[in-house]
Amino acid sequence: IIGENIFCVWFSLELLVRYMAFNKTKYIFKDSWFMLDLVLVILMILETWVLQLGVYVIARSSRSANNVQKFSVLRSLRLMRLARITRLFRIFPELFVLLKGVIHA
Repeated sequence: IIGENIFCVWFSLELLVRYMAFNKTKYIFKDSWFMLDLVLVILMILETWVLQLGVYVIARSSRSANNVQKFSVLRSLRLMRLARITRLFRIFPELFVLLKGVIHA
């Protein structure tokens, strides 16, 4: 749980720094990588802080595990963070070659 919070703060700060690097706000919407990262950070914030708070409140009020299981579908949105890896593969194609070698080994 501590690690998730650290990563959430880290990626939020990274996005804030990238936002401040733009001269005008309208340029943000033209940068598709920034928009992808924005969506991923929003989903991470929802999953890490908002969803956990909701689960805590529901579990505390109803004392039922069935209500908590309804949120498990939303936790699958965590996989959206893996989309950031594709960015690394585009920047460093050597990583993809290395990954293919590790898979075949």
